[in-house]
Amino acid sequence: MFLSTKLSELTVMYVGIYLKYLFYCQQYDAGHVWVGVICVLAVVLYIIFFASGPGAIPWFFTAELFAQGPRPAAVSIGVLFNWSANFCVGLFYPFLQEFIKAYSFIPFVVFLAIFWIFTLFKVPETKGRTIEEITAQFQITVPYNRIPLTEDTD
Repeated sequence: MFLSTKLSELTVMYVGIYLKYLFYCQQYDAGHVWVGVICVLAVVLYIIFFASGPGAIPWFFTAELFAQGPRPAAVSIGVLFNWSANFCVGLFYPFLQEFIKAYSFIPFVVFLAIFWIFTLFKVPETKGRTIEEITAQFQITVPYNRIPLTEDTD
């Protein structure tokens, strides 16, 4: 997964370089059609590496955190939120790009930072642990304070 993530990052970097070159060619020289083909191939490579790396997280993460009984419902809810978020991004991105132009990536960076911090502090490490150990970590223990039924007034 680490290799897949790094390859998708490299693909994004190359897409940016090729797009910069493509816009340069469109401004000054319209004879380089191959740059568009390279951009399409770079996007396809990014999709392949993302799907085999971090794109699979909503599918297997819930399977690691839940026992066999509630696992199908948990995976269904995780996938529902994943596709709902994808739908919202696809629906609202054109308006976002029109509103803040070249800085349309900033809200995504902010959300990424929030989710990264959440994952860092709240999501448990599952490597080498059983499902029972992981679910026990999520259980809340409430201290019991005995409340007297009658007050002793002296």
